[in-house]
Amino acid sequence: TGPRVDIYSPGTMIMGAYAQSSYVTAPVADPRNGLYWLNKISGTSQATPQVAGYMALACQARPSMTPTDAKNFVVSSSLKNVLVDTGGGFSNQNSLQGGNNRFLYMPFNSSERGRWTKE
Repeated sequence: TGPRVDIYSPGTMIMGAYAQSSYVTAPVADPRNGLYWLNKISGTSQATPQVAGYMALACQARPSMTPTDAKNFVVSSSLKNVLVDTGGGFSNQNSLQGGNNRFLYMPFNSSERGRWTKE
């Protein structure tokens, strides 16, 4: 959180690859390959890949995008003012701490997806 955060993304209890040890929940064997394990993980290590994947989809739909264009696209298509900001300052983990109140939104799955096709 903080003033340098452009956008927030879901990062709570995301299923992903994990070691064969407990986290918040017990790991389960990956049904595709029993040598690998899955677990529900939380934090920026789960939220960041969602934004990166979103940007990859945007760049695939619009190959001429520059990095600045991609960032502007993600920010402009985000949901605005949907996060609850407690305003508690830097000691309160439920505060956006001056960060933008923007939440990642995936327009590619919406009924408006024609808007996002290749130019």
